[in-house]
Amino acid sequence: MTGQSILSLALLPVLAFAQTAAAPNFAGKWKVHTSIANTERDSTCTFEQKEKELVGTCELENGPVKVSGTVNGDQAVWSYDSEYSGTPLTAKYTGTLTAGKISGEVTVERFGVTGEFTAAPAE
Repeated sequence: MTGQSILSLALLPVLAFAQTAAAPNFAGKWKVHTSIANTERDSTCTFEQKEKELVGTCELENGPVKVSGTVNGDQAVWSYDSEYSGTPLTAKYTGTLTAGKISGEVTVERFGVTGEFTAAPAE
């Protein structure tokens, strides 16, 4: 066996680990801080990730809501239906997982508003 072949065989487990370790995981309980239309809100969301599917619940001021979304690499998109002053709405979050935190944009199309959010693991 040549030196190059031995090196290639030795690197296979390292490369396999690097691919596994690099796969972001959005599963868990997150403390989400949202800033939208000059309003700051905090909620707690619990996600389950099954490959590219993201499901779970978020605890809002008016009770829990079901969340559904997708994961693509280090980015996730999720949404939930809720209401504001009796008007139904859908909040859509688009975020990137970096250094153990999620950050990105939230959109409420019905009201034509967008904002920002950050999420950190909840204790």
